[in-house]
Amino acid sequence: MGIDLGKFNLERIKDNLFANLSHPEKISSIQMDECKISELTPGCFDLLINLTFISLKNNRLEFIPNGVFGNLRKLEWLSLTNNILRQIPRDIMSLPKLRSLGLEHNKLPFKLNQTYISNEDIKTIPEQYCND
Repeated sequence: MGIDLGKFNLERIKDNLFANLSHPEKISSIQMDECKISELTPGCFDLLINLTFISLKNNRLEFIPNGVFGNLRKLEWLSLTNNILRQIPRDIMSLPKLRSLGLEHNKLPFKLNQTYISNEDIKTIPEQYCND
């Protein structure tokens, strides 16, 4: 089951946003494109333990703290395309099933050769471009 919150004016995603869902464990995908999101708090997706897909394209994310994605052990696809990121959270590097990471059109200090980078390439992102 998926949730499409695209174009909702959400701005901040806090850890209680999904608290009122009757079965959050049934959610496997979430799309939050063009929501003007500028802040994600650690643990904001923790109730959605079966997420495999998150799209956060075209938002206003400048910084993502560790703890936002780290507990999503089933996450396979994450798009952070078209934000203002200068670093990525270190916990993305340890997601065991992540196969595709969209980072294009951010302010990252390294060039991407493709739109989505694969699992092997994710592990080669230099540590200085990851926040603690």
